[in-house]
Amino acid sequence: MTEVISKRTDIIKDPVCGMEVNDLKKSLSAVHKEKDYYFCSEYCKKTFKNDPESYTPATAQQHDDGGGHKH
Repeated sequence: MTEVISKRTDIIKDPVCGMEVNDLKKSLSAVHKEKDYYFCSEYCKKTFKNDPESYTPATAQQHDDGGGHKH
């Protein structure tokens, strides 16, 4: 049996909950410090906009609580 390994580069993770965001054209987004961020839900987008510094690479931390919601 042959194992197929796919290395997709078009998958982005929601910075709030860590969920994969696949369809960037249809995804919710926000710009912070000239960088685009994509979200799985309006809740994650609002959470990010309320405190973007907590979710940007400068802090380099993924929140373990899933942004307060479950998928």
